[in-house]
Amino acid sequence: MTTQYASVLSRCLRLYLAFILVSLLWPSAVLSQNVAGSGLFGLGTSSESGSSRSSKRERIGRSPRSQSEDDEASSNDARSGKTLQRGGKEKGLSLSKDAKEDNAARKAIEDANDLLLQAGDLNPTLVDGKRFRDVKETIREAETAYESENFSLARQKALAAKRTIVSLVPELSPEEAIGMATKETGPSVIEASFASEEVDPDISRQLTQFGYDIFGSPASTFAPVLDVPVGPDYTLGPDDTLRILVWGLVDGEIEVMVDREGKIFLQNIGTIFVWGLTFKEAKAVITKHLSQFYQEFEVDITLGSLRTIKVYVVGDVAQPGGYSLSSLSTVTNALYAAGGPKKSGSMRQVSLIRDEKVQGVVDLYDYLLLGNKRNDFRLQSGDTVFVPPIGPVVGVAGFIKRPAIYELNEPMRILDGLSLAGGVLPIAYLRQIQVERIKNHREKVLLDLDLTEQPSKGKDSTQNVLLQDGDFIKVLPIYSRTYESVMLEGFVKHPGKYELRPKMRLSEFLQVDDIVPETNLKRGEVVRMDKVTLLHEIIPFVPHLLFEGDRSQDFRLQPEDKVILYSEFKEPEKISLGGEFMRPGVYTIEESERLSSVISRAGGFTRQAYPKAGVFLREAIKERQEQQMTRMTSVQAQRMAVQQAALAAGAVATGIAADASAEGIDLAVMGEQMVLEEAALQVTMGRLVINVTDLDSLVGSPADIPLQDGDSYHIPQTPVSVAVLGAVKNPTAVLHAAGHLLPYYIQRAGGYTNDADKGEMYILRADGDAVSGSIKRYLLEPGDAVVIPPRIKAKIQPLPFWSSLLTIVGNAAIGISAMFLLF
Repeated sequence: MTTQYASVLSRCLRLYLAFILVSLLWPSAVLSQNVAGSGLFGLGTSSESGSSRSSKRERIGRSPRSQSEDDEASSNDARSGKTLQRGGKEKGLSLSKDAKEDNAARKAIEDANDLLLQAGDLNPTLVDGKRFRDVKETIREAETAYESENFSLARQKALAAKRTIVSLVPELSPEEAIGMATKETGPSVIEASFASEEVDPDISRQLTQFGYDIFGSPASTFAPVLDVPVGPDYTLGPDDTLRILVWGLVDGEIEVMVDREGKIFLQNIGTIFVWGLTFKEAKAVITKHLSQFYQEFEVDITLGSLRTIKVYVVGDVAQPGGYSLSSLSTVTNALYAAGGPKKSGSMRQVSLIRDEKVQGVVDLYDYLLLGNKRNDFRLQSGDTVFVPPIGPVVGVAGFIKRPAIYELNEPMRILDGLSLAGGVLPIAYLRQIQVERIKNHREKVLLDLDLTEQPSKGKDSTQNVLLQDGDFIKVLPIYSRTYESVMLEGFVKHPGKYELRPKMRLSEFLQVDDIVPETNLKRGEVVRMDKVTLLHEIIPFVPHLLFEGDRSQDFRLQPEDKVILYSEFKEPEKISLGGEFMRPGVYTIEESERLSSVISRAGGFTRQAYPKAGVFLREAIKERQEQQMTRMTSVQAQRMAVQQAALAAGAVATGIAADASAEGIDLAVMGEQMVLEEAALQVTMGRLVINVTDLDSLVGSPADIPLQDGDSYHIPQTPVSVAVLGAVKNPTAVLHAAGHLLPYYIQRAGGYTNDADKGEMYILRADGDAVSGSIKRYLLEPGDAVVIPPRIKAKIQPLPFWSSLLTIVGNAAIGISAMFLLF
């Protein structure tokens, strides 16, 4: 019995020792078992080397087990989504995308490539352009996204490329484009309504609606962004992918997808429900589950590929319909996918509708003008983005920073409208801001507003009017003339306008450093305009004396003075030869060169030349003749005014017969006025009569005059007729008949009329001479003109100036020119 008790006691002691041994070794065994592969991250302990750990890694959750366990693991892997290994291991398989999205993306890319080929055929010059290359790059990005199974992004890129191609090639209409979305071309109805046919010389009326072009570029600001960190408030949903990285006593990495029930599956941990949790909340839940199985570890959880959501974009948009977008998309991303609002749609009242309720309204001007995207709401699957018709609009044009047509979303005054357009430019004339307004749908009215003091008067000012739909605001410029300035002209280094400082003198304005080597230091001028008479005064000065400090040359400058310095070099003098010269043209002349010399240089006369009828004009003679004619006509006009005044007072005007009637006197005065006007029109100013028959006889003759700058000499072709003018029955040109006298030509013109004054008849020769008196036996030559004045029928004696005025008309080319022949 004692032996039996001892045996039992011995066995109990051995079991107790074994139990103590197992108890001591059990935690290490469990941890070793978990690290070796029975846990979630069966990738070795943290004490192992990096190379050893990498070489041991297998697909996450993999450990030696039975075939049934392998089958179960495969099923779990399918539920948890694709797995991602560190060290370059195989990624595994992802869940397949929706077949419809696949087909839509593929079709969009094919259409974009076809459209690109059509555009190149229609306009080959675009192929080498930068925008064309950018479109090709966008299509390549779409193809890359498609290969990565990001079908939503692939389709958006392809549609953006197609919109850009149509904008590059206007000939490619939407109907011609394969599957092309509707594209607005040309001015909209609203833009056309502001582009009036009325011409404004200072501003352009060709305005565009603000903001709509932001959706027309592939690189739009509103393209969905997929490669940015997700915020902690992001809400998880089916098809979102989570990447979980754990290190410490356990080490591994796994990528799991949220299934359609909103759960993720972790090997050896089980399922975790995350649908509807924010990203921050999901991280906390997953970490809590891991801490129930593992100790002394760190975890990092990030989002991998994001789910797509289905949203609808309707209303006044380019491509209304349903769109599959990234779950990060906002209202503006959806608008971009749909091509943006049409120009008939609102940019300021875009509604987000969820569960048949308006969740919010997006004003795109907040982002475009202020960079504010606070109200750019995040979309959820099933949301609807609605673009209503455009609201009231105003056009702002002229000297404004951002001319355009703007939509109003609330009552706005004109100062607010100018601020909406960026504000006025410094050159804007605020004293006259004009507003064209449509009144009662019947007529246009114009408002002139003075906004010079408006910023300090507040919104109640009568000038700061409320804007109405269709108002067109015109901001005009100030007068461009610069008053407080002085102009420097001529031979100086830097001609132009300069500031006029108070009490500035000429010596302060003009320095010796301003002149160039060719400047004439003996002659300078200041041209000044009298503000009362508006006449110009020329004040001469001597530059070299000014530079030497001569105070007599120094004086104060006034606003708008013009300081002119001249060159020491004299411009070459020229004469113009026209008509029947061998080489007509403009010739430079030497000092004291004579007419025969320059004609010789021109090759002489042609065979058809008729030197007798040559017309020689000189500028100096023209100027003096005009001055004399002005004085003569002024004196006679005053005399006629005195005669009419005397007649009105009952007196007998000098030179008028006592029995002359009032009507006859009026006729005389009126006739004198008519002759006066005719004289001014018929006199050829500047003509100098010279008798030239040929070049040989000209040399050394009195007609071989010294030339002056600006002279002109015209030689006509040889005429074949004689003109008969005035009081004949058929004033005409009669073919010249050699040897025939004056009566022959009178007869060919039909003979004299009853009122012909034969005693005053004269011949105007082709060279400008006038022959009167006994001319019946005068032998006429080609180019001559016979002038028969009419007889004046009135019971009044000829006015003293009548005959002298007729002499001016008939013989001005001789009489006045002869006065200056020796000039």
